[in-house]
Amino acid sequence: MYAKNRFNNFQEHETAEIHRVRHENMIVTLQNTLEDTPNFAGLSGVLRELVEPPKMDAIDQSFEVLYGNQFFTAPGDTGRLTVAGRIAGRLPVDINHSRAVLIGVTLGVGLETAVMVTSLSLAHSLFRTTSHFVQKDPDELNKVAAEIYFKTKSFDGGSYSDQILNLKLLAAWLKVSPNNRVKWAYDNCIAICRGIEEKGNQRVMRMPRDFGSIYFLENCYQRWRLYCSNFMP
Repeated sequence: MYAKNRFNNFQEHETAEIHRVRHENMIVTLQNTLEDTPNFAGLSGVLRELVEPPKMDAIDQSFEVLYGNQFFTAPGDTGRLTVAGRIAGRLPVDINHSRAVLIGVTLGVGLETAVMVTSLSLAHSLFRTTSHFVQKDPDELNKVAAEIYFKTKSFDGGSYSDQILNLKLLAAWLKVSPNNRVKWAYDNCIAICRGIEEKGNQRVMRMPRDFGSIYFLENCYQRWRLYCSNFMP
């Protein structure tokens, strides 16, 4: 339900995606796709022919940014993708994050950097959270909160970085046998489930597959292994 004035002010159509996405990402992706096609003379002409073309001043600025980051050999239509630009256009992350991964690959820690970059997309902490709806006794709530704090501090090891913390957590998780992971997660206050659901006559854990689970991070790690194997010796 919406107030009448607000409803009347809604746009008739959703804003075109090209006006919602970051131009640098879009340019690198399109350039990767079109650069080697016959008669390709640059992206400017392609973008101007769109039904809702972007502002070309903004596109020119984005070319300057990409050139400054060494993803293009020159700003504008005369430029071509560098090796770094070609790789960045194929990585499933924001263009700034892809640069971090490339630097990590150069330094021999590409997979570790990729996992930390993925951590930036997590919707919640990998650790359990307290709630007065679940821990209704204040003493119990405080006890659980203390356990989470000390386990977090233990894995952090003084790095004071959520990304390094998640990298250490994933490394420890991968060493645990799949049959023992539920117990290990419980002992270390890891949010391995998001509540309980009914299945027939049984109550089972609802396993998280969203952006806030250790399973999501593990899945991304396995995908990154394939990506980084193409760039590392």
